[in-house]
Amino acid sequence: MLLNLTVILLVILLVPLICKPLRLPSIVGYIVVGILLGPHGVGLVSDSSTMQMFGSAGMIYLMFLSGIEIDLGDFRRSFHKSMLFGILTFLIPCLIGVFTTRMLGFGWLTCVLLGSMYGSHTLMTYPVVSRYGLQRNSVVSIVVGGTMLSIMLSLLCLGAVSSVEETGSSLLASLRLVVYLILFLTIVMWLFPKIAAWFIKRNNDSAAEFLLVILLVAVAALVADRLGLQAILGAFVAGVALNRRIPNLSPLMNRISFVGNTFFIPVFLIGVGMLIDPSVFVSGWFTIAVAAVMLSSKLVGKWLAAFLAQRLMHLSSDERRLTF
Repeated sequence: MLLNLTVILLVILLVPLICKPLRLPSIVGYIVVGILLGPHGVGLVSDSSTMQMFGSAGMIYLMFLSGIEIDLGDFRRSFHKSMLFGILTFLIPCLIGVFTTRMLGFGWLTCVLLGSMYGSHTLMTYPVVSRYGLQRNSVVSIVVGGTMLSIMLSLLCLGAVSSVEETGSSLLASLRLVVYLILFLTIVMWLFPKIAAWFIKRNNDSAAEFLLVILLVAVAALVADRLGLQAILGAFVAGVALNRRIPNLSPLMNRISFVGNTFFIPVFLIGVGMLIDPSVFVSGWFTIAVAAVMLSSKLVGKWLAAFLAQRLMHLSSDERRLTF
């Protein structure tokens, strides 16, 4: 465990310094190093339960940051655009994924499952956007809102596929997820701000305030996960709920951003690299063909969604590229 921690801290320190002169995002560097040092590389860092825990925490923290840093006023003004983009960025890659997967000879349930995976995405590039001060751009608000809708739609597809596989019926599972989602949103959006306001008003301890916020995020992620709604969705909702209680330029916000960008998110990216097994790519041509189809389906679908969003919302070409 101590070896893992030492190596990870060294990687977190050195990767940005190495990537900067190479004009590469640190995101790429962390993933590549994760591949090289992980169990499928030289094996210097083991795929331990501690690494998995920190990796999961990093993903949760990333989605929480995207929720707490979003401009709610701009988000409300762009709500309909967010919903439109969410539908586009889910439906187009999903349909392309279903078609291409079927062409590879897979069954319909597998096609729908993979299609729903293509339709969903995570905000992995959000730290880069935030570092350049672009998170307040209205397009980012549209993308963040659309991301949450795409995740919800993907989860509904997952519930339907799972139910069909287990019971032959998809309607009940989908309805159950919708009910859970409504209850979860209502409780978190109403209760969390009240808890935060009460605690901050009665305590003048910056460390305690930070720990309360982290605890609320963990609780939201845990409850969402238990309900089948995914922990990352719970973390994002917690971020939105606490958004107004934590000013963007406050010392508490600085601590939240610092801890996430300095430790949790890099560890998550390193963990992503550790999951990649390069030997799979030389195990046969069919594996390479499937990987190529998956990658191209995802990229083409997401680019088409960004292109249609540009046309329908009258965005600039730079905003289309930022969206993509």
